[in-house]
Amino acid sequence: MSLTTVTRKLLAILEPHGVVIGGVCGMMHGVERFTRDVDLATDLLPEKVILILGDIEAEIQKGDALDPLPWVIKGVCDGIEFQVLPAKSVGVSLENSVVQVELRIASEEDFITSKCIAGGQQDLHDVAVMALQNKGLKWFAMQQANTHDCRDKLDGWLEDERLKARYGS
Repeated sequence: MSLTTVTRKLLAILEPHGVVIGGVCGMMHGVERFTRDVDLATDLLPEKVILILGDIEAEIQKGDALDPLPWVIKGVCDGIEFQVLPAKSVGVSLENSVVQVELRIASEEDFITSKCIAGGQQDLHDVAVMALQNKGLKWFAMQQANTHDCRDKLDGWLEDERLKARYGS
């Protein structure tokens, strides 16, 4: 089964309460990257998600004091790993979503916010690529990075000569 097929399947199950985030969303916004899993956000309670997933293998993992997320659902659908996360906790509003290639994905701004909340190196790389490709997003990205204490990482990527050569103007 392909990543796109599984993304469509999971999104259909969560409809209208789900939106694609993570690497697949980034690719839809023009970020060149490789991903092997599907990340989605929802406004549903985790128990409801498990119920509507039916026979799809998935489990709720609760956050702890070191994890800002109250829960994450991790599972495998047709051989592809996926996660479902609480939309508000990852900075995503379902109302701001956009549709591209028949997939409901997080808006550019919500994608940037979710990546800044996660704060990992790959996350900030993705944000920098978007900011370099679309100068209108750079200020927003820097504001979000300040808010979520990851500005140093973002600045490092924004100053990366390889990224500037590839994506800058």
